[in-house]
Amino acid sequence: MSRQPTSKVYIFAQTLAGEYVPAAVLSSANGSYSFGYAKSWMARGDAFALDPINLPFTDSIYRDNFLWSCFDDTMPDNWGRRVILSIHKDHPKNHLEWMLASRGSGVGMLAASASQHYTPKLARVAEFGQLEQLMRATRAIELGDFDSQLFSPELLKVLQYGSSMGGARPKVTVSHENKEWIAKFSRNDDIFNQVKAEKACLEMARSAGCRVPEVKLIDLAGSTTIMVERFDRLPNGQRLHYLSANAILNIHKTRPNDQRMGYPHLAGLTQRLSFEPELDQKELFTRMLLNIMVGNTDDHLKNHGFLREQNGLYRLSPIFDVLPHPSQLDQQAILVGENGREASLTNAMSKVQAFGLTEKEALLIIQSCADVVDNCQVYFSEAGMNNNDIARLSNICLRTLGEAENLISGRVNFAEAYPNLPEC
Repeated sequence: MSRQPTSKVYIFAQTLAGEYVPAAVLSSANGSYSFGYAKSWMARGDAFALDPINLPFTDSIYRDNFLWSCFDDTMPDNWGRRVILSIHKDHPKNHLEWMLASRGSGVGMLAASASQHYTPKLARVAEFGQLEQLMRATRAIELGDFDSQLFSPELLKVLQYGSSMGGARPKVTVSHENKEWIAKFSRNDDIFNQVKAEKACLEMARSAGCRVPEVKLIDLAGSTTIMVERFDRLPNGQRLHYLSANAILNIHKTRPNDQRMGYPHLAGLTQRLSFEPELDQKELFTRMLLNIMVGNTDDHLKNHGFLREQNGLYRLSPIFDVLPHPSQLDQQAILVGENGREASLTNAMSKVQAFGLTEKEALLIIQSCADVVDNCQVYFSEAGMNNNDIARLSNICLRTLGEAENLISGRVNFAEAYPNLPEC
């Protein structure tokens, strides 16, 4: 007789003192979900809404036919699910069981438990010395040749829980130098060295004025691995709450060119959520430009988010997952401007008012990004890329400089093309 799927979980959150306490109850029945904050959580002075937009802090019971997207952030994405399915014969049967399977290893600080009296036992993070074995295990999973008998139970545990971060690339969470890092491995089918390209693009983003986590490349058994510091983890063990843009929008059904699915609308949410809205709106605009210029068209809503900092207020999270996608350069993953997802700087300029910018301010940011991208070969070279990869990816980055020059020099008349732009 098959077991019944889990229908109720208790959501635990971390307090300022570092302990995990029950914050809410989430249940499912007959194809719908219900959510309510725990009375004990609401009585705390350091309590907060797990999603201030879609699940405001009240004693109401919320109901929906779809799971609130803030809980997607706690679950493994494509790669994490592939790892779990490779290791275990008994697989999670629904969203609630995927949340339990993550053991608090997803992005942010929430964790699920089957009992309000049982604090979730958080997953242990892999040690740096285990990385080479973990790389071998991920390669076996990639090739469909994984045999769990060849690896120790301890390694399988840190592989499973360390792979729960979002995305499709092989990755694990690892402890190193008193910090937690996401270690991403190269793949056999990469058409260029993606981990080195990501390092170069993140350094370009840093030079353009974006906030970027610490990033390093390491050699592992003759292969390069990129390590990106987790910005939702602090050295003292404290975890920070995180909400992806996908979570904040909480959209389950969309229509073509849905205006909510884009940078301008995300800028409005930034104005609403961030305690530094002007800085964060400007940075969001910079990120959009940089993504267009380096050919990062995989800039979907899960690759943007908001971090609840130690002061209890939200800011746009540091930038992550930036690298060229040569096979798809004409359309971004989300809307850019008046011409939808068109990957052009002109399209980006068409909605500068949504970012609280004037035309003059936006053009200065384009100039700054263009100055950085003009030196892309230096960044790719410093990341250790070979000449063929440097030439190929540099052509992608440099393709936008002519358009940037036309915009900066005033050859495009924005007053005629976009009459709604604010005056300089």
